[in-house]
Amino acid sequence: MTLPIQDWPHEVAAARGEQHAGDFVRVVDRLAAAVSDPAAPDEALRLLATALRAQGKARAAAEVRKALVARQPNSAVAEHNLASVLGDCDESVQSEQAARRAIAKGGQAPETWLVLGRALMGQGRLEEAGAAFRQATRLRPGFLPAFRDLAQLSWMRDADLACLEATLAPLTTLARTEEAAALLLSSILRNTAGDHAALASLEPWIEASSLNVSLAAAAAASGVNTELALTYAQRA
Repeated sequence: MTLPIQDWPHEVAAARGEQHAGDFVRVVDRLAAAVSDPAAPDEALRLLATALRAQGKARAAAEVRKALVARQPNSAVAEHNLASVLGDCDESVQSEQAARRAIAKGGQAPETWLVLGRALMGQGRLEEAGAAFRQATRLRPGFLPAFRDLAQLSWMRDADLACLEATLAPLTTLARTEEAAALLLSSILRNTAGDHAALASLEPWIEASSLNVSLAAAAAASGVNTELALTYAQRA
């Protein structure tokens, strides 16, 4: 019995539309056969892995990502994507291995160093994790996810405000000119140094504040001055 030949260009085009509409169930149903069909294009596997991950099916997505690595043995991007989804599966050792393979294949995206740092952190290798997060910030000085994870690591390890302040010095500098950095710094300080420090860090942004700054200021002020918190909330 001859199996029907799949019209993969049509299926991929339809799956892209379904993904754009957020219908990940349809994407998975449409592309599930791609894993076992050598004629299926790589794009079908990429769309399938993304849809599975969006449904919370990280382990199934990891299997698809492994198939893509096998198809693209020299691809740093394929290894990075595998490392990332393995991290979602709490497979920290395998995630580390895939991230290191991505770097060895020429991948120098800060996102890969972030994934590596998280994998190392999951193994309790905190010094190495910190080094990976710092490398991510060196590669992209405004890479906020790495600063967030670096702050979490520093506080978890030492619970020392002076140490945290030193760790966050580049983020503090960035927060003077970048609103997103200021919001992240305020959030970190609120969870560590307290509401006073969080509110003080937002002062340069409050007068011409956006919605997000007003909300963050209201939250920080709630532990300092309830009337001031109400003012910021009303502004928001």
